[in-house]
Amino acid sequence: HVDASLSKAKLLWDMDKPHQAIAELKSSLDRHGDTTPHENAKKILYLARWSNLTGYEQESNLKKMYEKAIGYSPTWEKGYFYYAKYLDDLMCDAQQRDRGDNGVKKSNSSVLFQNRVSRLKGAETPKKYYEYVPFVLKNYGHCIQYGTHTIYQTMPRMLTVWFQFGNDVVQMESSSEQSMPTRTTTQVFECMSNVLKTTPQAVWLAALPQLISRICHPHKDILKFTKHILSRTLHAYPNQVLWALAAVCNSNVRQRKRSAAEIINAARKRADADKKRVFSQFERFIDELIKLCHHMPKGKAKTFSISQNFRSLERMMPLDVLIPVQNAMTLALPSNGQPFPQTAATPSSSVMAAAAVDDDQSPFESSYCATLQYVLDEVEVLSSSA
Repeated sequence: HVDASLSKAKLLWDMDKPHQAIAELKSSLDRHGDTTPHENAKKILYLARWSNLTGYEQESNLKKMYEKAIGYSPTWEKGYFYYAKYLDDLMCDAQQRDRGDNGVKKSNSSVLFQNRVSRLKGAETPKKYYEYVPFVLKNYGHCIQYGTHTIYQTMPRMLTVWFQFGNDVVQMESSSEQSMPTRTTTQVFECMSNVLKTTPQAVWLAALPQLISRICHPHKDILKFTKHILSRTLHAYPNQVLWALAAVCNSNVRQRKRSAAEIINAARKRADADKKRVFSQFERFIDELIKLCHHMPKGKAKTFSISQNFRSLERMMPLDVLIPVQNAMTLALPSNGQPFPQTAATPSSSVMAAAAVDDDQSPFESSYCATLQYVLDEVEVLSSSA
């Protein structure tokens, strides 16, 4: 027979009958019917989420529920996602408590926060926020490993928690009052090392802007990790990442410019001959584009000639540099939220590499790599610049 208990519980919840919905799930789990492990995992996950929202259970019991759901279905993305979200909420609540303890006005806007505070009274001693960080990162990391349904929620949040933790470590080290426990710091960096090993390379493309924005992070180990992630991703997908790094390579901030150069040089050392050619061509091409942007024609001319003013740009064509059209730059998620393969195929860097990679294998919306073949001779001057 079909087990309809979960559907019935969802209906009761939608009808604003939370007590009956939770009772239905508990009754269903107690019956031990002919259900699959994954179905049990779904029921326990709903039970944990609803119990959390209604304030039925203590933190320790809720953790056991989430962990039990994961135990029934250890490769299920959603189980890790909601457990990470729950731990993330606890971490944020702990930060609010810490700020309140330090005399800062505490926000009363979070009903969830107030519920947890009342449940914690008389229970175990509340933890410091940083004690949650390794477990938040670990579960977000597993979530990324096992699926892509929530990647644009999971990846940015995981990196934000990690970067903020590093900022707090630096701030504590500069303060004589306290320091981050060594055990916590070790756990966090071991966790991120495991995330780096298990995360498919293509997934980091979803967080390129965020990673690039932190290439001057004040914590030396996080800075090293960030550069390593970017250099690996650049080595795998040079055309796409080079365009993302182009602005930073020419930044007016010396430290950002130096960090970008270090990332590119690290990737260049590992590159084969074809990729090294792309690095070299891209660097020269960007320099020419910058000169082109700053060129001011004489008088009030509305156009000027490339062949007359920028012979070097004309002579360097054709290039193996990718034309940065949207479908060649946008990450294409696997169908049905499946995880990326550990070794995702990379587009060829050869000239006009049509169908270089099967569409099912490419991490981009298009596997067709259109490269620069020539430039039009006539350049129009913007009216605002004339």
